[in-house]
Amino acid sequence: MKRLDHNTPTGKENWPKRSIEEILSNEKYIGVSVVNVGGEEGQIYKLNNSHPAIISKEMFDAVQEEKHKRSNVIVDENGTHRNTTKYSSKKTTVF
Repeated sequence: MKRLDHNTPTGKENWPKRSIEEILSNEKYIGVSVVNVGGEEGQIYKLNNSHPAIISKEMFDAVQEEKHKRSNVIVDENGTHRNTTKYSSKKTTVF
């Protein structure tokens, strides 16, 4: 974002990590709207192509796959826990 000269909505140059994580995980950028009817425990609907996508579904899916590969969270029969190995930044994926 900094390289592209895109500041945060409040005008700051540095984007918080959590903001970037939200952007990378939000389906609205591929044209999907998620509607929750009835509050927290209500019905959830996904509306495809509700607005123009700004990235392709293929790119979004590739990012989700890469995030999953880099994650150290493991879900197994014992529940959810963190993997003890560290992520190596030496592996690179080009999108």
